Amino acid sequence: MALYIGTILLWFAAVSRVLASVRRPDGARISMTVATICIAVAFTLAAVGGGFDALVNWPNGAELLQHLFFAVATFATLRFMFLLRPNLLRHLGAAGVLTCWFA
Repeated sequence: MALYIGTILLWFAAVSRVLASVRRPDGARISMTVATICIAVAFTLAAVGGGFDALVNWPNGAELLQHLFFAVATFATLRFMFLLRPNLLRHLGAAGVLTCWFA
């Protein structure tokens, strides 16, 4: 039951992110929207996993797609974080960026 409620809340968050991205498009905002949608899709696949596997006749297909969507969401989140700091690479160089991110 908690998984279904969490999935519904994630879809509400994804819809609000889409509306925000449509109103004021921005690279960082769109990256976060993509991440939110991918996480909502992954949790939806977790909620309906057995039905999805039976529908497409693909054992563990829902779980494999969940991992794919989580990987895309991770990339979109990292892109979002990179876009929040637009001139970081130019000012610090690659070594400075690594020390800022891991400090």
